[in-house]
Amino acid sequence: MTTPEHHAHTAPRPIDTDAAQVPALCDEDDRLLIAAVLEGRDGALEILIRRLQPALLRTARAIVDESRAEDVTQEAWINILRSLPEFRWDAALKTWAIRITLNQAFSLRRHDRRQQEREAPLPDLFNARGHWRERVEPWHADTPEALLSSEQLSQAIQRGLSALPETQRLALLLRDIEGLEMTAVCNILDVSASNVRVLLHRGRTKLREVIDAFQSGR
Repeated sequence: MTTPEHHAHTAPRPIDTDAAQVPALCDEDDRLLIAAVLEGRDGALEILIRRLQPALLRTARAIVDESRAEDVTQEAWINILRSLPEFRWDAALKTWAIRITLNQAFSLRRHDRRQQEREAPLPDLFNARGHWRERVEPWHADTPEALLSSEQLSQAIQRGLSALPETQRLALLLRDIEGLEMTAVCNILDVSASNVRVLLHRGRTKLREVIDAFQSGR
């Protein structure tokens, strides 16, 4: 039979969000952090924002330009905090927050289009069958993180990402940059795993062209 002493040993320890304890809280499980946010614990919301904001900004920038990304994330946070009490952990917290941000970015872009603001046309990178016009070297999965340490190369890669078709850009962002599981990427993009693999292959090979051009000084 379960005793009160048993509960005392197995229950999660309370969160102390005193300033001296904030670094420790940063390492807590997402569920514990969300519980602290919902209880209004001091510092918990700020930690949640610091934990998710970089990924949400990168997501917004994949859909809208830099000047609109902040607007997207601000509205996304309003929706996230409004929906947080009903969050049921059917997906990871980061995946759920990214999906909300994507929805907000698409909504803002539709609004902008109604205001006659048009996106610049994407370059013609594919042949009639949807394949890259030139064969390139394979992509290595650990390449992006290592290469992003170079600011100039990071800027070149960002320009390369911006030139990709939207679904390829999002696949690379979610899988290679944010590190989401394949299942989560499929759910967010609403495509099959085989389609995601195609998107990743095409996007990675194009970025490899960008990297090769940068390293050769072209």
